Amino acid sequence: MLGMGIKGTVTNLDQIINPELLPSTAKLENNYHVVVGNRTMLAEHQMELPREVNELMKEHESRGHTVNILLLNGVICSLITISDPIKKDAASAVNLLKQWGITVALLTGDNFRTATAIAQEANIPLVFAEVLPSQKVAKIKSLQRKYKAKVAMVGDGVNDSPALAQADVGIAIGTGTDVAMEAADIILIKDSLFDVAVAIDLSKVTVCRIRLNFVWALMYNLLGIPIAAGFLKPWGISLRPYMAAAAMMLSSLCVVCSSLLLKLYKKPADVQRCEESLRERLARVAGSARASLSSVQRKRRRREDSAMQILPVHGMSSEDEC
Repeated sequence: MLGMGIKGTVTNLDQIINPELLPSTAKLENNYHVVVGNRTMLAEHQMELPREVNELMKEHESRGHTVNILLLNGVICSLITISDPIKKDAASAVNLLKQWGITVALLTGDNFRTATAIAQEANIPLVFAEVLPSQKVAKIKSLQRKYKAKVAMVGDGVNDSPALAQADVGIAIGTGTDVAMEAADIILIKDSLFDVAVAIDLSKVTVCRIRLNFVWALMYNLLGIPIAAGFLKPWGISLRPYMAAAAMMLSSLCVVCSSLLLKLYKKPADVQRCEESLRERLARVAGSARASLSSVQRKRRRREDSAMQILPVHGMSSEDEC
């Protein structure tokens, strides 16, 4: 079931797992109906969670873990927690986008507790949780109608591809799936969320360059065409045919050279400053971790040295009998 879990029938399960690990309420049979899913799937099966299981799930969900439930023949046998740590640059990239006046939201199929924990860690103010893959397109449409603005979607999974296609600008992470990259408008080669800000800034610079080229070509032709047509010949201003051809080639050359200046593009100072700050913070964390490891190793060596004492062994000496 898309977005909720999987279910099926497994035979000879006793040959795969140890039967002693199964709950006492689970009976050994030839065929087992296996269900692995979230709370929504359990609701579909009209099952209520025991209070202890529900509290344990809430505890893991508050830590940002996705919790799935394993059922064998309708009996809860295990909880499977999945944790996907956020990228190290997520919080810094989100803060940078918010400084630029961009509203950042989290769109996920996880439950509200897990989504809220992740959003707090990444400093994301707006959260849309428990959104199935089939509902992500509708959510993108509703955001477009609500804010009357361009909506960009950043994703890397198969489930994100319909939303990437629906968004005004679809941005796919280069390390994501091929389906997501096919549906996206922009593909980020590096696995860095700072490149989202760089892509936005580069697109603005490119549009400004296009407008500049358009204005330049328009002004150049407005001035050059009357001269080439001979409108100013009564005042002694005219161009020979080869001169007009050279002037037209010069116009195209100027536009091409102006466009090639984009190769000199550099990241915005805000992005460079955030990247440098992140590198310094990670370096401090790594240095602290190395110092802690060295301290632990030194303490361990001191304990080993104190435990190893050289004890002199006094043996009995005997003289050879004559």
